[in-house]
Amino acid sequence: MVNTRPMKQLLILTLFFTSQVAAYAGGFRFPNVAYAYAKMHYFNIELEAPHMNQPSIYRDGIYAETKVGNGQIVSEEMHNEILNIFKHGADELVYGLSKCYLPHHGIIYYNDRHEPVASLSICFACDQIKIWSKEPIKFEDDYTKFDYPKAEKQMADLEKTFRKAGYLIYKRGDEWKQYAAHFDTLNHFESPDTLLFDAKKDTFDHVFFLHEPITLETHEQLMVSRWAPKLKLDQDTLMNTSEIFKTYSYGKDYVLTYKKGKNTGKLLSLEANGPHLVLPGGIRVGMSFEEVSRLLNDRLKMNPSEHIIIRSKQYHLSLTFHWQTLTQIKLDLI
Repeated sequence: MVNTRPMKQLLILTLFFTSQVAAYAGGFRFPNVAYAYAKMHYFNIELEAPHMNQPSIYRDGIYAETKVGNGQIVSEEMHNEILNIFKHGADELVYGLSKCYLPHHGIIYYNDRHEPVASLSICFACDQIKIWSKEPIKFEDDYTKFDYPKAEKQMADLEKTFRKAGYLIYKRGDEWKQYAAHFDTLNHFESPDTLLFDAKKDTFDHVFFLHEPITLETHEQLMVSRWAPKLKLDQDTLMNTSEIFKTYSYGKDYVLTYKKGKNTGKLLSLEANGPHLVLPGGIRVGMSFEEVSRLLNDRLKMNPSEHIIIRSKQYHLSLTFHWQTLTQIKLDLI
C-alpha cells in the first residue's frame, strides 16, 4: 500500500499557508507569494570565519553555502505569529537598527515543486532582517518615517517566537563560542559514508544532461546568479594544430577545463566550491542532503553521507557534504 500521508500533509500545509496569505490581504504580507511549506535553517555558524558571512539564507537562485542541515519545518503556530509580527510592515528592520549584520537564522519558503520562492534571514544581535521573494517587495528607505519603537517590539516578538519554537539564539559576544560549539555536538550532521551509484543502473543521468555538449560559448549558462563571478582564463595549452585545452577559474571557487577543437568545444571537468554554478539537473552548492536526494529520485539513504559518487560511461560526478549541506561539486567527463 502506498503511504499517502506525506502528500496529505503537504496539501494541508499548502492550503493553510495559502489561506493565511489571503487572511492578511489588508496589510503587509510576507511571504507575498503562495507556498507549500517553510523550513528554518541555521547558517553562518562558524564565527571564526567572518569572510564566510552570508547575508541571505537563499536569494535569486543562490543558497548560503554555510547553511546547516536539512532544516526544520516551520509550524503553523510559528508561521501565524510571524505573519502577525509583520502585518504592519517591516521597513525599519530591513533597513536595520544597527550597522552590523551577521544573520544566523533563515527561513526558506518552498512551493509544491520544492522550489524556493521566498526567504527571511534574521540577525537577532543586530536587529536586522533580509527579505527576498520571487515577487519583488519595495520597502520604505526614508528613515525619517520609521517607527523605531514598533521595530524594536517586532524584533523582541520574533525572538520570543523563535525561542518558544526551541531554536537557539545567542546574542552576547561571550556566547558565540557556545553557539558554534552546539553544532559540533550534533554527530548526526556528519557521516563518513560514501555512497556509490551507477548512473545508468540507478537512472541518475538526469543530474547532468549530456545530450548537448557544454561549450565555451554556453558555460556561462551554468552560473545562475546575476552576481556570478567572471571566470578568467588561467591556462591555454596547444596540444596540436587542432586542439587547445583551456582552463578557466575564479579563485578556489570554480575551475572549468575545456577541450577546444576546430569547430567545437567540450567540457572536460569542473569543480565548484561556491553556490553560483548549477548543474543542468539542478544540483548546486548550498543544497541540503535532502534536496539533493529528491533530485536523485529519492534513491539515497536519508541518513546524510559525506560523499556521493555517481559514475557513468560518460562522466564521474562527486558531491561532498558537510553538516548535511552540499559544499563541493566535482565533475569529470570521460
